[in-house]
Amino acid sequence: MPSLKAADFKGNRERFEGYGLALAARAVEEASKLDITNIPNDPKFAGLKEQIQTIATVGAAKVQKALQAAAALPVDGAGEVFAAYAEGVKKDTFRYAMNRFRDNQTVQICVFLLLARPWIESRKVGSVSALFEIFMKIKEAFPGQKQFFDARWPNAIRLRPNEH
Repeated sequence: MPSLKAADFKGNRERFEGYGLALAARAVEEASKLDITNIPNDPKFAGLKEQIQTIATVGAAKVQKALQAAAALPVDGAGEVFAAYAEGVKKDTFRYAMNRFRDNQTVQICVFLLLARPWIESRKVGSVSALFEIFMKIKEAFPGQKQFFDARWPNAIRLRPNEH
């Protein structure tokens, strides 16, 4: 998240959650635009396709439910969530996150692990090594990822190394 530090998660969780909801709302919107038929029919992409579909179909309801829960908070907490949500939408935290995703393999691994969570929890993946192998196969299948992102988000903010 562009303006948040680790201390914000502890000291002002509502602000962190509002920014996260803005990111999630836009992720749902973007996932619903993706044509997953362009993703190869290969077992290594099955989880990715499944998660994109889940984000596109179930994500909106989850974002709405979280916003409804925020409305039930005491006024100050709810105000923080909604203010951060509005600011996150205005600042387009999704675009910021996609820039980080494009340029940073650590972020790519974290997102991959988030998307792989259902497979990990259901024990569809036998080991961390098998999971890493799937990650590497996906990376190898898309060698032009910077070009992919540039084509879809040409006006994205470019980050300098170590800029958060």
